[in-house]
Amino acid sequence: MWVAVLPLLLSFAIAIAGGMRAPVDPRFTGLRARALIAFLIYAGPFARGWERVKWRVKGLTEVDPIQYEPVSQKPEVKPVQRAFYLSYWNEKGIEKEALLQGVHDFLVPRKYFVIVDQGWSDWDLKVSRGLWSRAELKAVGENHGDPKRLVRLRVALRLSRLSTLVLRIYGGLALLGLFLGAPAVAIAVLAVGAVNTGVIAYETFRLGRVLHRVTEIVAGRVGLVAARGSVAP
Repeated sequence: MWVAVLPLLLSFAIAIAGGMRAPVDPRFTGLRARALIAFLIYAGPFARGWERVKWRVKGLTEVDPIQYEPVSQKPEVKPVQRAFYLSYWNEKGIEKEALLQGVHDFLVPRKYFVIVDQGWSDWDLKVSRGLWSRAELKAVGENHGDPKRLVRLRVALRLSRLSTLVLRIYGGLALLGLFLGAPAVAIAVLAVGAVNTGVIAYETFRLGRVLHRVTEIVAGRVGLVAARGSVAP
């Protein structure tokens, strides 16, 4: 109990000490004024944190929806790699940077979190939205003479660190339940874990589907054409 209570008491002590040391107008040096200052010191981080949460929730909900268009190619899916591949051709010298920049500019205003490689990663863009999944985009351009270019894109779907941690916790609790002779607890943990795993799988699939459609939209806008042939919408 003391391990849990001690940090709370320490927070109170720091707030009270700050309230007692704070310089104030001589007219307001009474106990009520000092108590008010201590309360503001203690409550200030909570107020700021709550406003950040509200801003983040508002930013995630007030977004322009993606107007999907018919896709021009079916991705080459490689389940073992948890990735799919797209290829685009052009004869105007359009390089991979145009496609990557277009994807970046398309997703950022819609509140997707996009990280650009600084030169040391095995991806060009890392995209995430939500808690459970992320995607790593890597592009390469092939020079076929004069202005002819073939741009290949790999979209690798990965679990977030939170997903990995949560799944490991489920597994550890289930094993602990079995070790302690509580199979009912282990079954309950596995049931909850199965539901969470389904949510993670769905979110990962949806992120991949969004990136497929977005890439197709951006490719059409920058002048790239599908290199694998057209497919029905």
